[in-house]
This record gives sequence, C-alpha cells and structure tokens, in this order.
Amino acid sequence: MLKSMILQHEDLSREMDKPMEVVSEMEEMKAELEQVMQELEEVQQRQKEQQQQ
Repeated sequence: MLKSMILQHEDLSREMDKPMEVVSEMEEMKAELEQVMQELEEVQQRQKEQQQQ
C-alpha cells in the first residue's frame, strides 16, 4: 500500500510540467493517506484494548 503511494509520488515528480494536475493529485493522495493513518490508529487502539483484557 505505502510502496504504491511512494511509486505514485515518483510518477508525480516526473509530471511537474503539469502543476495544477499534480497539485490536485497530491491533494487526493494526502486525503487517502490521512484516511489510511486514521484506520491504522483505530486498529492499533483495538489491539491495545484486546491486550488489556
């Protein structure tokens, strides 16, 4: 998942001649990344709760 995001980022870096498109794609990726991070936090929280039981 993260590896594909890094690869996408490298692709975007090559396309810097299309700045507006890159900016919107970066915004989308940022939103996706924030969602993934939030899901990860929720999973970690659940794991902690299970360990405490």
